[in-house]
Amino acid sequence: MSKEQESYSKIEHLKMIEEVIKRMANNSLDIKKLYVTLFVAFMVLILKEKVTMTNNDYRLTIFIMLIITVVFGFLDMYYLTLERKYRDLFDNINLGLNEENYIMKISKISMTAIVINCYNC
Repeated sequence: MSKEQESYSKIEHLKMIEEVIKRMANNSLDIKKLYVTLFVAFMVLILKEKVTMTNNDYRLTIFIMLIITVVFGFLDMYYLTLERKYRDLFDNINLGLNEENYIMKISKISMTAIVINCYNC
C-alpha cells in the first residue's frame, strides 16, 4: 500500500471512531435529558398531591426517585467509560500504536472500570 493510501485509510479509520465517540456522547446526553424529565415529573407529582399524600407515599416516591437516579447514573457512567475507551483507541491509532486497519475493538469494560472512571471525573 502506498503512503498516500495508508494515510487515507488511517484518516477514514479515525473518522469512524470519531462517529462512535459522538454517538456515545449523544447517548449520555439523552440519558441526562430523560433523567431530568423523570425527576421533574416526580417532583410535580409530589407537589400536586401534597395534601393527599401520606408519609408512606412520600417514602415510596423518594425511593423511586433514588432508584431512577442510581440507574441513570450507572448508564451515564457506562457511556462515559465507552467514550473514553474509544478515545484511547483513537489516540493509539493516531500515534501509530495500533497499525491494524479498521479495527474497532476496545477492551472489555468491567464494573470496576466504570466506577473508577466515575471518580476520575
